[in-house]
Amino acid sequence: MATIPALSRTVYTLRDVAAEVAALPEIAAGWDTDSEDARIVFAMEWEEQMNRLTRVADARGELSSEEAAAYARVLDALRAHRGLAVRLGLAFPDALR
Repeated sequence: MATIPALSRTVYTLRDVAAEVAALPEIAAGWDTDSEDARIVFAMEWEEQMNRLTRVADARGELSSEEAAAYARVLDALRAHRGLAVRLGLAFPDALR
């Protein structure tokens, strides 16, 4: 079975996390009316995304300039929505603060 190169995994991770962060305002808007199951599923998916982003953070010194720029953009967006994440009780790793 072929493996995906590490750099491609980083690009996909950053793309996926960026999409999740961008969706956070819409998710937050419906949070109180969503079912408990839907909130639990989103919180679990969010935690997985934050775990993936933490792994990228741990490898910061190995990122290409393009990946480093994308990582910085994701962090900026994440920090901008930190208040929403906290209000919803979502995981927000210390390494990403």
